[in-house]
Amino acid sequence: MRACLRLALLISLWFNTLIPGMAILAIYALATTQLSDRTCRWLLVPFVPLALTAYTTYPFFLLALCLTRADTQRSAKDLAALLGLFILCFALAMASIYTLNYLFHGIFGIPMAEWRMPNPAHDLASVVENTGLIGSFLTSSASLMSFHFLPLTVFQLALFGWAIWAVGHSDPWRVIYPLAGICLGMGLIFVQTVKTGITLPPRVSGFVWLYYAVLLGLLSQELAARGAGWDRIGRNLLAFVALIYLAFNMLQHRDITAWQADSREMVAQITPADGPIYVSGTYLSLPSGEKSGLQHDLSVAFRLTQLTGRDVVICEMTPDVCAHLPEDVQAGASGAQYEVRNLDVGSVIMLSSTPIREAAHNIPDGG
Repeated sequence: MRACLRLALLISLWFNTLIPGMAILAIYALATTQLSDRTCRWLLVPFVPLALTAYTTYPFFLLALCLTRADTQRSAKDLAALLGLFILCFALAMASIYTLNYLFHGIFGIPMAEWRMPNPAHDLASVVENTGLIGSFLTSSASLMSFHFLPLTVFQLALFGWAIWAVGHSDPWRVIYPLAGICLGMGLIFVQTVKTGITLPPRVSGFVWLYYAVLLGLLSQELAARGAGWDRIGRNLLAFVALIYLAFNMLQHRDITAWQADSREMVAQITPADGPIYVSGTYLSLPSGEKSGLQHDLSVAFRLTQLTGRDVVICEMTPDVCAHLPEDVQAGASGAQYEVRNLDVGSVIMLSSTPIREAAHNIPDGG
């Protein structure tokens, strides 16, 4: 039990920069509720570099908090000044990171890891090739944010368009400010994509959802101001959207936790012992692994170690260590389902050797 608790503690700190980064965002968000618009803008100077060291797109959340304030005196001059200040802060943050890398590692810049399969743009042909990654990024982002359900994608885009039209008809600047933030943030992401040739994960566009939520709230207010039953439509619309996301989140949680349930069942069939646990076959054959998004053999090893406190040997990664096992055990389960065998040499979890999906190609060897 103590070993499991220790491992759980280590795993809880996995995203060691994201958690402090969220604290930085929370502090700035609290400041926007207490301080003036002008003060909060100048606070971008220290907060943007701090947020960028935590995660690339965190500064865009800070910009969104400035652009969506209700007390802002909106105008073209004001918008240009805010965006200009943010760009300068972002440039300062990048320069600070480059300088720190040079001082401590002797590299002025941010080298891309090989497992990301970078393809830096160096001529017109490579620029055109990398530009195609933008379409893949937008498609995957729309699919993921809609729980891979196309009708929900269409619904969200239609609702977004309605909010822009309705709010913009009443006050164009209330729409121009969020759209400017979206364009600036996504523009910087697209530049990074073309420059490095790396397919960025959909999560980097998460800041867009802050603008989306604000525009839906403004749409509800706009409908409420019309009266004649529109106020009820506005309230019900927000409730309906919230219920849709709640339902899909529950379904997603069921799928994501499928591997957790499977792994508990595996461990329940293992005889308690001090030796290692051997895993034959491939994790790519697990239906629950596909639902939960397992990306590496080590995902299986780490999970089983967390549950048992024992060492786990993945035969596909280290076949020599499993050479003493019976041949039929090394080959994995013959059917689609896994099988657990408790032998004299140790416990073996036999996964099917027939994969049901392809392995990810941009995962580091370390998992």
